[in-house]
Amino acid sequence: MSTAVKISGATLDMTDPCAVWEALYATKLKRLANEQVASYSIKSPVTQEDVNFATASMDQLNKELRLLRDACEAKRTGRRQRFAMKTRIG
Repeated sequence: MSTAVKISGATLDMTDPCAVWEALYATKLKRLANEQVASYSIKSPVTQEDVNFATASMDQLNKELRLLRDACEAKRTGRRQRFAMKTRIG
């Protein structure tokens, strides 16, 4: 099964969260600049698929960017990012 995907004209390996995060962030910037048409293609030994579509909603894009950023951070540092809970007394 192929893990290659084309995002914003670049062919990426889906197992590398850092590369996918960079490509999706570039797509987000294009979306903010009102360049709303995106395309992707998937190639396998049996078939090739090219699709053009309007980009996802900003909420979906932001959610996926957060997930990829965390995965990239875990890959680079060997640990996932954590946030402390804040409590307020008084």
